[in-house]
Amino acid sequence: MFPKKNRLTLEKDILKTKKGESAKGAFFVVRAVKNNLGRLRATVSVGKKVSLKSVDRNLIKRRTSEALRLLLKSTEPLDIFVISLPESKNATYSQIDLELKKLLKTIGIIDV
Repeated sequence: MFPKKNRLTLEKDILKTKKGESAKGAFFVVRAVKNNLGRLRATVSVGKKVSLKSVDRNLIKRRTSEALRLLLKSTEPLDIFVISLPESKNATYSQIDLELKKLLKTIGIIDV
C-alpha cells in the first residue's frame, strides 16, 4: 500500500487525470497527469462490475497497489489513476505486474 502522502484521494484530483495520458490493456485502464507537488500519487479503483465480493475486489486492489508501489519508486511527480476491468478478477500477480509495466511504458512513465 502507498504511504498516505502518495495516495490520490480527492475526487477533483482523480477527475483531473482525464485530461492526461491514458492507456487501456486487458486488465486495466491507466490515466496519468503531471502534478506540481513533487511526488507521485496513485489510486486504484475496482468496481462492483469486476466482482460483487469485496474479498475479490480488495485482493485485486492489493495486488495492483503493490505492483505500482514497486514499479514507481523513482519517477517524476504524477497523479495516476488505475481502473480495473472485469478481466482482472482472474489475473495473477505476475500478470498484473506485466500489464501495468506495459501500460506505463505506453504512456511514457517508465522505461522497462
